[in-house]
Amino acid sequence: MSIKTFIKIIISVSVFGTILCSSKSNAEKIFWKQYYEDSLASYFYNEESLKYPYEDNQNIIAVQRKTVPNVYLTESKKEIGYFMDLIYMNCETVRYSRKEILTYDVSDELITRQIGRSTYYSISPESEEESLYKKICP
Repeated sequence: MSIKTFIKIIISVSVFGTILCSSKSNAEKIFWKQYYEDSLASYFYNEESLKYPYEDNQNIIAVQRKTVPNVYLTESKKEIGYFMDLIYMNCETVRYSRKEILTYDVSDELITRQIGRSTYYSISPESEEESLYKKICP
């Protein structure tokens, strides 16, 4: 193999890697939509995860939510990178329920998994949950 061919291969691999990396970061921006931020965390929802109606209930929308803390938090001596949970939003009664809560470290390793309660909670005005409600409920 000539040096020119070798250099062309290296340049091609570098360009492909750059395109692949930029495509991944663009996909992540589209995949998770930020809908709220406060001093403690930034909140995102997954547009592709929206299920409406959920299990034949015309009022409930299921959606994945991701919470990225703005402060240093630890769990099991690991730094928390983010939380993911499954939310059921009742658009008619303006209430929500958390069905599953996952905690990940900064390396994307699962730290804990909790099953939420079937209890529906009221949505407070000007809260993070109200912002999500306004984004996903028709």
